Amino acid sequence: MKLLTAVTQLLRNEAYIGNMVQHKKEIFSYKDRRMTAVPKDEWIRVENTHEPIISMDVWEQCRLIDKAQSRPRQNSMKETSLFSGLLCCADCGFAMRYQIERRRLKNGATALYEKYLCGSYSRSGRTACSTHSIPLGVLYELLLNDIWAKAKEVCYHEKEIAQRLMERRQKQGQAELSAIQKSMRSLEKRAAELDRLIRSAYEDKVNGSIPGELCAELLGGYQKERTENAAKWRELEARLAEMQTVKNEVQEWISLIRQYQDIDTLDREMLLRLIDKIEVGEVHIEDGQKVRDIKIHYKFVGYIG
Repeated sequence: MKLLTAVTQLLRNEAYIGNMVQHKKEIFSYKDRRMTAVPKDEWIRVENTHEPIISMDVWEQCRLIDKAQSRPRQNSMKETSLFSGLLCCADCGFAMRYQIERRRLKNGATALYEKYLCGSYSRSGRTACSTHSIPLGVLYELLLNDIWAKAKEVCYHEKEIAQRLMERRQKQGQAELSAIQKSMRSLEKRAAELDRLIRSAYEDKVNGSIPGELCAELLGGYQKERTENAAKWRELEARLAEMQTVKNEVQEWISLIRQYQDIDTLDREMLLRLIDKIEVGEVHIEDGQKVRDIKIHYKFVGYIG
């Protein structure tokens, strides 16, 4: 277990891909020297500070597997549940929890009943969320049929599907693109302002307008903000670059899904390759029928429908 924990920590250390991440912890105050964790969005992250030890492709693959296998639930055979780490509640967002029951049949025999239910409901009851309970067998048939159908469709209508997916992805990305461009303009404006403030602080110190200690404090704050903003800028640039790879991602998905046109069974390795997440909705009544919404988000292209 200690070895597994150590390996997991290594897989989550960005130093191995050439990045430097700081400010993960801080002290409460100068009187209380205990350390407290800093929210992830407040970490100081600088990319490409040194030569990476492993490639980004290997890192991303390890990260996805690590995420999918986080705290896996096991079945009665001590095997990781087929959909562990892939299911989430469509209403509260919590991971779905694997559960197994023994049920007595009419003939006196017992049978195992495997299902998934909302993790928030499982932990806190109906005050947190509803059950969202779904049998493993139902999920199995749904995923098997959906993967098979999409693989067959790609084989017969590859160009049309690729065009449709690229148009949809580009349309979805317009709002995000506008938000990124707005953030970059704001950072650019603030960078110019920080340069002006730094020059002003130096001039005030030279002129004797402010004490040296105050100047040093101001400069430290300005430099820290400039470093943090530079890291944010690089993250936005990276996201912009990702958005330019829509065509490549669509082709990646098409190449991947077409391998499963003759699929007749599911296994966990296959699901980890194909699926990003599966959102499970609650059962509700429509036109007198019980229905539920289940959204399968595929790698590279997301929810297709």
